[in-house]
Amino acid sequence: MLTALLGGCNPDPTTNNSDQCIPPLFTSSYPYGDIDGEAAANISFDKPIIPPIGWERVSEIPDEFISNEDEQWYSSVFFTRTQPGYTEVWSYVSDSDSTSTYIYRTDTKQWQLVPTTVRGDWFVDHENNVWIIPFWFADKTQASLYRLDSDNTVVPVVDSEHLLSNGQIDAIQIGPDGVFWVQFYDESDNLSLYSFSPDTLKAELHLTDLFFSNDELVIDKDYNLYLMKDLDTLMRYNPTTGETKTRKLPPDYVAYGRATSLYIDDNNRLWVSDRVWLDLSDTDLASINIVYRSPIFIDLIPGMANYVWYRPKPLIDTSDGRLWYTSSRGLAWFKPETGDWCLFTTDPGLIVKDSQQDLWIMVEDTLYTLDTR
Repeated sequence: MLTALLGGCNPDPTTNNSDQCIPPLFTSSYPYGDIDGEAAANISFDKPIIPPIGWERVSEIPDEFISNEDEQWYSSVFFTRTQPGYTEVWSYVSDSDSTSTYIYRTDTKQWQLVPTTVRGDWFVDHENNVWIIPFWFADKTQASLYRLDSDNTVVPVVDSEHLLSNGQIDAIQIGPDGVFWVQFYDESDNLSLYSFSPDTLKAELHLTDLFFSNDELVIDKDYNLYLMKDLDTLMRYNPTTGETKTRKLPPDYVAYGRATSLYIDDNNRLWVSDRVWLDLSDTDLASINIVYRSPIFIDLIPGMANYVWYRPKPLIDTSDGRLWYTSSRGLAWFKPETGDWCLFTTDPGLIVKDSQQDLWIMVEDTLYTLDTR
């Protein structure tokens, strides 16, 4: 069964600050093909950054922490970490040569620089430990995984049988029991799925020959894992029984963006980018719901001379019914019950949610927050 979900660009009057949205570049049609001649030569890809509309400005990274300010090119949040009496917001700033990581404390309103030379993706586990997935293929002298100790010193972590050594961890999702589920590329570019216990350091191989890099691996409340087998095939894997099930999705012809990004919301719906969603209470995965796309994601991509309709990546959902996305054009929210979309900043960063359900983003080295309760 296929159903369609209407999604326009009109603001939702029941949602806070929803009357302040950045309009799409085009509303009913957009140019096809390459932009030729003088018009192409005059294209500027330096997009002005519009700060988040309706968000509270919290703090800016101090100048003494920022080096090579003229060369910096990107900043964003990593995650939040709850501590007794306060919240830490972990973020980073990158330039062409390095990445610096910072912690903002909500109680002291102070910033701290985390000294490390390891560049990669940072995340926090269920025990509040901070981990780094390094860019191993860029520096093969590194370990494949690191953990920060109590004084934020970076410590390499190696599984007991070295199954996750000499390769690139593509993604990690943490199960409800604290086990890491790891997509791992070996030196021959073979992609496999492993489980890894951070307590026992034991790794176990589960699936091989995946042949497809997934933007996200997600886990439902019944401990089923979901990943994309190919561009148009969803796969469910139960690690207890070893059973796999596949479900073909409507074909996607979009060549740009995150067409295979997966996200499970608090209503037990599995979202595939802005393509479709499935109700996971239906164990047969029989019903696919097609999402009507929004023109706010039509964009001019650097390095290209034509407009594209970009696939955004779902990041989080909030108790007010919104699903939050990142895209090349900026950050946006979607309200499935009304079909409304809203692009609220042109910064293409990340959004994280703390234990109080507050949202955090970083735009041009400045931290912002939003209460969605």
